[in-house]
Amino acid sequence: MSGLTVGIIGMGFMGSVHARHYRDNGRVDRLLVATPVEQEQKIARERFGAEVFSDYRSMIQQGQPQAVSICTPNFDHYEIASWLMQEAPGIAILIEKPLGVNDQQVAKLTKLAAGHQSPILVGHSLRFAGAYIKGRELLRQNAIGKPCYLEARYKWFKDFSKFPAWKRDPELSGGGFLMQSGLHMLDLFVWYADSPVVEVTGHAEDLYFKDFPVEDTFFGTVRFANGVAAHLVGSSATKGFIDYGIEVYGERGAIKVESVAVPGGLDIDNHSVSLFTEESAYSPSGALVNPSAPKSDFWKDEINHFVSCVLDGTAPIVTPADAKIVMDVCFALYKSAALGGKTIRL
Repeated sequence: MSGLTVGIIGMGFMGSVHARHYRDNGRVDRLLVATPVEQEQKIARERFGAEVFSDYRSMIQQGQPQAVSICTPNFDHYEIASWLMQEAPGIAILIEKPLGVNDQQVAKLTKLAAGHQSPILVGHSLRFAGAYIKGRELLRQNAIGKPCYLEARYKWFKDFSKFPAWKRDPELSGGGFLMQSGLHMLDLFVWYADSPVVEVTGHAEDLYFKDFPVEDTFFGTVRFANGVAAHLVGSSATKGFIDYGIEVYGERGAIKVESVAVPGGLDIDNHSVSLFTEESAYSPSGALVNPSAPKSDFWKDEINHFVSCVLDGTAPIVTPADAKIVMDVCFALYKSAALGGKTIRL
């Protein structure tokens, strides 16, 4: 196959991220963008040299892309993805998270995806971050023995009052902090624990943004079939520091992966991994080491991986079936929170 023609549906922040990395990928020859917003059309033309369409169906029919990125607001993911899976079986699809905003949408898309003829990747971006990949490799290499406890935190002030209205509407967004940010941590739990989830408990809070119907803070516990317990604490009500990551505690040590950024900044490659081990090869009394991990833009690596899926037949790192596992945990946590913290079995 020669160079790729790629279409992007939606040209907000994430659409621009995708466009930049497709433009810089030497294997993409032609970029198409579908958006009804005139300012976004102008950006697509002038900044990225894209051919512009006012709706995605016209882009598919007239532009004939081989691959598509869905970068629209959450509430549009289901309609667009389901149409593509049914009407364009030969087109590879990258769906930005979340896969859907309720369990029915996610179940239907996962079923449709199983019959799709081309690769489908779901954009859980931290699976492409070098430090998080290294942390999981250390766990798989038995560096700390059998894991027993995972802990994730996500503290990043995000001003709900400045969000577009759909992000503050649970029917359109799927939820507040947990859906929009905490989902990254749930994905890490599932990826690192590598075991079926058996039960969850959740608590949602409005600690700062009290005038909106979505939570700004969430606490959750997730238990896995292999005996591992995981705890999430996260909030968008935390001014001053940006800090998130995962800690893994095992029989013979611990792994810590963390990300930081300055307020108002992004965290493209500012991640680090630490390992505490009791193994005598390091020290008789244990040792804290900092294994090297590649630093790169995880969004760039995600796009490059997707291009490789299309052109080289590489298997997608995150399939809709993988994403469904994470989404099922998310929806169960919301159900638990709505029931006052009741334990929900999966």
